[in-house]
Amino acid sequence: MPVRQDIINARNTAMKQKDTAALNVLRILYSAIKNAEIDAGHELNDEETGLIIKRQVKQLREAVNDFTKGNRPDLVEKTKSEIDVISPFLPEEMSDEQLQQIVQSVVKSMPSETNIGKVMGAVMQQVKGKADGSRVRDCVEKTISV
Repeated sequence: MPVRQDIINARNTAMKQKDTAALNVLRILYSAIKNAEIDAGHELNDEETGLIIKRQVKQLREAVNDFTKGNRPDLVEKTKSEIDVISPFLPEEMSDEQLQQIVQSVVKSMPSETNIGKVMGAVMQQVKGKADGSRVRDCVEKTISV
């Protein structure tokens, strides 16, 4: 079943159970997906939907950091619960071993390249949506420095 349909089903379930907190989060997520579809001019596939979900989770995590710095534990808890509602829809992350193999193959194909940015660009093309940029950067730095 497409991720978009899973979100709709979860939204409907939250509506029936009168879970307003989850319902609001799922409505925001669905709206973000719908807006991206309007911008793209077509219905998003699971990979594109996964990128939207990741963006939403990233925004919420940044909000948690801001609320923590601002000493707002009430908002930290609320935002963490929102992340918990969205997290089941996140695409599965690539394992560290798989990421390391891709990085090594890219580095081998670009043997004279020591520019982390260019290597990261090539790696990100292959792992788009399956690995976080910070994980890729760490892996590329370790591989190039060896």
